[in-house]
Amino acid sequence: MRTQEQALRVYYAAMPDTELQHAVINKGSFLPLAQKLLAEEMQRRHLAAEPPPAPALAAEGHGMLGVLRHAFRH
Repeated sequence: MRTQEQALRVYYAAMPDTELQHAVINKGSFLPLAQKLLAEEMQRRHLAAEPPPAPALAAEGHGMLGVLRHAFRH
């Protein structure tokens, strides 16, 4: 069985750069462990905390959240 930390590491590692940068916007609502691992993944990829100007990916139903929604429905 995976630990929460392992699952979050895999989740963040699988996210495209733009989605990871968008996730930073809401990091204040994340658990402390999730915030820490998100920051580590951002640093590992040398990404800035500011997301690039683009429409919200989750609102379009695409991206990692859309993939997860689809996976849980089927």
